[in-house]
Amino acid sequence: MTASPVVQGPRDVPELRLWLDEQWKPGRAYAAAAHQLMLGGPGVPASGVAAARQADNYAAWERRSLANGTLWWAAPEMVDLLNAAFASIPDDVTPAELPVPSPCGLIVFGAPLVGHDARSGGELLVDGLVWNVATSLPPIPGYSDRPRVGLSVSSYRCLDYSAGLSGNELHFALATGAIDNARPDGVAVSGGSVSYSLHGQTWAPLGRSDWPIHEPLDRKPWPLTDAQWASMLEDRRFVAALFTLLAQEGLASRTLERPERPVVRRTQRAGIDRALADVRVVRLRRPHVEGDPEAEPSGREWSHRWVVDGHWRLQPCGPGRSERRLTYIAPYVKGPADKPLKTPTRVNAWVR
Repeated sequence: MTASPVVQGPRDVPELRLWLDEQWKPGRAYAAAAHQLMLGGPGVPASGVAAARQADNYAAWERRSLANGTLWWAAPEMVDLLNAAFASIPDDVTPAELPVPSPCGLIVFGAPLVGHDARSGGELLVDGLVWNVATSLPPIPGYSDRPRVGLSVSSYRCLDYSAGLSGNELHFALATGAIDNARPDGVAVSGGSVSYSLHGQTWAPLGRSDWPIHEPLDRKPWPLTDAQWASMLEDRRFVAALFTLLAQEGLASRTLERPERPVVRRTQRAGIDRALADVRVVRLRRPHVEGDPEAEPSGREWSHRWVVDGHWRLQPCGPGRSERRLTYIAPYVKGPADKPLKTPTRVNAWVR
């Protein structure tokens, strides 16, 4: 397994895409690891030819999504908003109601998303996501009798060996073949009865989550442990918040970062469209505090102004207002303009 590129900003994302694609090729580190990590359960055979086919399909999904995906970089302040807002996404939202930025994509975060591991329930950091909105989901005996189309999201963690690895991170490093980067001058970590000396950085896949297009966020696809279900709910809320914030005017600004010519040539040699080499950089607009534009006189005398927290709303839209659009209502200040502002210790107002 070759060393992964060091991703420090938007211009490094095209190289990361090419490297990830390489690891999912037949016989390479991630494709081989997928064969070992098929753990059984609904729709996933435990062993044999069927399990191998399932693993091959998993790797093919990753390569297809990477090859056809647009590239994105989310600035750290955008991630701050995601981490703060995703938990309050409405339970009844479906993928069909989300403003999908592109059918497939790879997004790298300037700071980690904070989630939880499906195995242990422990904290798990996420540095990148790959998505595909046209994933063919097979029937699950006892739960669905026909194939379905789903929004699928796989997550990745950038592992920095020099900073030390948590237990969860070590598990993923060992499971995905990242230990092939072992060098004698690295930091010693242990996995079971074996010690490894690891150096530098690499990216490890953390798993994939599937969400049928027309099913609400809070519908379980099959029986899950509490930790598994909590992790799946987080995945769904993350992607719902991400897609909505990327698309919502007034919150995010986009610029296009064009890679260097050698990177473009390598992208084309890999069979990827030249237009997909550009990186869409997403930042939050300059925050400042405004009054509520819909405020009406109430006849009541207020002694101060206060901040109304940001929240999500399923806004009626479309023909006869028969459709719904998920919208983030940014924090705003309410109360008389000539009164003092009372705030908590810290307030972030993400408004234009």
